[in-house]
Amino acid sequence: MRLSYKHKFVYIAIGKSGSSSIREALGEYSCIEYWGSDPEKSEYIHTNLRDVKKIFSFTDSEFDSYFKFSFVRNPWSRVVSYWNYINQCKISYLKNNHHPYFGPVCIKILKECEQDFSLFIKLWNWHLPSFFDMLAKGDGTLLADFVGKLENVQEDFNIVCDKIGIPQQQLPHQNKSKHKHYTEYYDDETREIVAEKYAKDIKYFGYKFGQ
Repeated sequence: MRLSYKHKFVYIAIGKSGSSSIREALGEYSCIEYWGSDPEKSEYIHTNLRDVKKIFSFTDSEFDSYFKFSFVRNPWSRVVSYWNYINQCKISYLKNNHHPYFGPVCIKILKECEQDFSLFIKLWNWHLPSFFDMLAKGDGTLLADFVGKLENVQEDFNIVCDKIGIPQQQLPHQNKSKHKHYTEYYDDETREIVAEKYAKDIKYFGYKFGQ
């Protein structure tokens, strides 16, 4: 998450949607970046928009005056990206002891699903929250003022920069991974599992398998 009192914005960082790159780009303009000394353990890095209002005790009028935004991504592509990230973190942890908090978690996940993507989809309860749930009120209406898409992240981030009054800038590409096109990972069953889990995201943000 990023928050700025000066520029009056709240950015909700949601995992595997370009959040590392966007957090870095917004860092120098933010008053609030992380809580705690270890970003991987930070309780509020990926907090939802509802809780931001509570954490900072914003009144309704104060909260309304902030530009609240986030970015989303095709859910099927997002899950494949997360799968590859887990594999990368395991290798990095075993080789160089990087990701000391998440590395052992990755090893456990990969062991339980026998390093098979289909079993990962069928057996594991992924820590990837719904985009819509992160950005909506309890009554199901959207709290965010703007939702960009990773598929056209630079263009949408330029819109954000104009809205919050900072210079447009080229986004860095953090945590980039090389893998096959996400559609090649799925069969009919695993495609439908993801569709059911992220049905609200798919419907609200207009995603389709194969995009």
